[in-house]
Amino acid sequence: STPEGRTRAKNLTKQVLSLDPNSAKAYRLDGLILYEEGDRNGSVRLLREAIHLKPDYAEAHANLGVVLAQVGQLDDGIIALRTAVRIDPAYAKAHANLANYLLKRGDVREAIAEARQAVQVKPDYPSAHAILGSALGRFGDQRGAIEHCDTAIRLDPMNAGAHGCLGNALGETGKYSEAVREYREYLRLAPNTPDYREATVWVQERLTQLEGRPRAGCATAAHATSLSEPVYDRSTEID
Repeated sequence: STPEGRTRAKNLTKQVLSLDPNSAKAYRLDGLILYEEGDRNGSVRLLREAIHLKPDYAEAHANLGVVLAQVGQLDDGIIALRTAVRIDPAYAKAHANLANYLLKRGDVREAIAEARQAVQVKPDYPSAHAILGSALGRFGDQRGAIEHCDTAIRLDPMNAGAHGCLGNALGETGKYSEAVREYREYLRLAPNTPDYREATVWVQERLTQLEGRPRAGCATAAHATSLSEPVYDRSTEID
């Protein structure tokens, strides 16, 4: 969101809280604004306040899970996301985020199950397919990985994570020139943010290897998790 948009949102939450100091939605919105501004600790504090006011607030639990994971509290983030999907089993974004962070922790089977749940709930959700493809690649199912990454790209050609994961799977199956193409596309699309920086460095190194030595060993599936886009629920609805 733009600075102007965040200012308008802050003014709105200020008005809402002046009328209802216990508005969980207003606290959540303020937490999302702080997240956008880079204040992750402040975001955690306000999201926890929203949950305190409304313990069954699935969206607040899901947002808290993402922020906690991004400040290094991965286990606590996973717990929060598990709470979100327990409250709302049809919350596709929460299932996708949970799958992503389970994969980051190395819980591949659980990640596959959560990603499948996300795809089942919302079949046209590109990032869920990308995360499922990444998880399947880690599990060794490169055919499934390619299928779901292809689906993600068909639904959203600008999904950087899907191109990166597809590059991994193609590399694993010896299709090096195709892997190079997908890695290049990842580098073209990936934003210059902390969420992508580590994966981008790895892709650049891998691309150099493949371009310099076309028959080099394929990309290890262990890197697939870092190429799945964290799906952050940026909803700012108050009503």
